[in-house]
Amino acid sequence: MNNEKLIIYPKFKKLPKNEISTDNDIEDVSFHYAQQFLIAMNNLNLKIDPVFLKDLDYLQEMMKSMIMRTMGKHHSIQDWMDDVFIDELHKDEMLEEMDDESPLV
Repeated sequence: MNNEKLIIYPKFKKLPKNEISTDNDIEDVSFHYAQQFLIAMNNLNLKIDPVFLKDLDYLQEMMKSMIMRTMGKHHSIQDWMDDVFIDELHKDEMLEEMDDESPLV
């Protein structure tokens, strides 16, 4: 067996049954789906290296932020999303609208 491709997955935690109500639930749910994503990417034979795992940690934090926002809780990533990312997204949309509205010459 080639040990180079062997990834040891941590033991799965049980997901909350009916609702997410505690910080531990948020952690468990985001961890679960980050694990599922890791397994799917490994099954697609993508290179799982430290850089990939660093990005996976970021993905898990983004999932936590999404869940927390729907619960009315704050996560520091939300500030970046609201102030930087959303502004950039809207800037691109506004530029596209300006191009669409420009008079024909």
